[in-house]
Order: sequence, then structure tokens, then C-alpha cells
Amino acid sequence: MFIALNGQLASGKSTICRILERRYGFSTFSTGQIQRALANEMGITTLQLNELGMKDYHYDYIIDGRLSDYAKENTDKDIIFDSRMAWHFVEGAYKIHLLVSPIIAAERVYGKRETKEETYHSVQEAMEDLIKRRQVEAERYKVIYHANMMDFRNYDLIIDTSTLDPEGICDIIHRHISGLAEEASPAIYLSPKNIYPSGQAEPTDGPADIVQVLKVEDSMYLYKGARKVIASNKLDLPVLHAVMLAQDDEIIPGTSISAKDFVKTSKADIAAWEKENGFEYGYMPERIH
Repeated sequence: MFIALNGQLASGKSTICRILERRYGFSTFSTGQIQRALANEMGITTLQLNELGMKDYHYDYIIDGRLSDYAKENTDKDIIFDSRMAWHFVEGAYKIHLLVSPIIAAERVYGKRETKEETYHSVQEAMEDLIKRRQVEAERYKVIYHANMMDFRNYDLIIDTSTLDPEGICDIIHRHISGLAEEASPAIYLSPKNIYPSGQAEPTDGPADIVQVLKVEDSMYLYKGARKVIASNKLDLPVLHAVMLAQDDEIIPGTSISAKDFVKTSKADIAAWEKENGFEYGYMPERIH
């Protein structure tokens, strides 16, 4: 079986790969391995290769071509492809995308500071840089491959790692790759502390026990299920299952309005929601004023 795993920066991809290896016997193949091999062939460092890649997309084609070839040569093996674009290149893979709250991602990176690129003077600086890097990376792949890694419909399973421990994340992954879960694709598990109010009154119809969300840009907004989200926050539950109704310019089913146009969250909405739920986000999406 193939798993294509990607996610937001500092979402915990490497940790998840190690646990899946230990628990279920997967091996991990990453684009980092290909980059190191290519840099060795060229007699340069991986940092120099990354710098060349920013100017010449030819190196992306080489790296992703080798990734695709490796998958074709190992169809009988259980492999996790730790790669930004494996979902696009590895045929038949189960596609997983990991989310994380920007402030929690920044706290994780700031605390480690493992690379020169990730040396920051504050958590705020780390958060701003991680957000910018993700946006630049997503735009880069749109230009190179006309593929949108931020389109959630490209994935089978989406898990928010903000408040759920790695073992719990792997439990969810195992249920899905084993066929034990029946959620429609994409199946989405979100931290209740990473869902924003929409700034609109909830629809009155629909199942009361289902949390329905809208994705706008890089954040998730509540469409229906406020009582369940509030209860989850008060019980300090790390994750809940949600259904994504629409994202960005998609029309919300049963309406004539897009997700982007529906969400009209204000700072006053955020303050009221934080008070009701007993926490602070630590990050405000740019569209909220």
C-alpha cells in the first residue's frame, strides 16, 4: 500500500512517519532522500541545490520524476511517501494532508530551531515566516505543475495535529487505511480550537450532531454545529470529525453563495467566540477585520 503524506510546515509529518513505520511496518521514502542523492551527484550541498531550484524548475522535474519512478518500481511494498507532491505523482496512493494551527506550528519550530532557515527571534516572527513560506510553496507548485496542494479535495484524509497527540493521529490513519472508517472523502478531523466562527447565523436545518465547516484560504470556519464545537472545547477534546461543505469559490450546497462570500467574521465575532469557548486563537486570519 502507498500513502502520500504531506502537510503544513511543523504539522508533524516526520513523527507520524516514524510511528507508522514502527506500528505497521511501512517504510518511508521522502523527496529529501532524492534531493540529497541529486546534490551528491552534482557535487554540491542540499542547500545549494535548494537555491538552484528556486531559480530553475528543472530540478523539481528531476526530483518528482524520480519519486514517480520509485513508486512504479516498488508497487508491491508498503511505503509512505513524505513529499509535498506525492499526492499528485504517486498513482493509487491514499492521500493524507496534515493541518496545524499557525501559532502552534510557530511554537514547535521556535522551540527547536533545528536549521538556519528556522532560526527566529520570537514566536511571532516564526509564525509570520511559516505562513509566508507555505503560501510561496503553494504558488510555486501551481506554476510548475498547475496543481493546488491547498485544495482539500485532492486528499482522502485531513487531520488537524494542533491538539491531538501523534499516537492518536496514527490511530485515525490506521482506521481509514484499513477500511474501518466510513466517512466520505475527504474525511476531516479538526481541533475544535482551530475552527473559526463564520460571522453568520447558523442554518436551522440539517443534522444537529454533525459539524459542518467551510474552508476559506487556509482556515476552517464553522457553518453548522456550534453547540458540538463549544462542548468539545469545554471538555478539552483534541479533535472532532467535521464535514467540509465548500471551499473558497465553491457554492455551498443548497444555497447560491460561495464559501468565501458567506464567511464575514469580524474581530468582535472572534472575541465573543473565544469568551464562549474559554481559549484564545493566537492567530487571526488576514480576512478577519
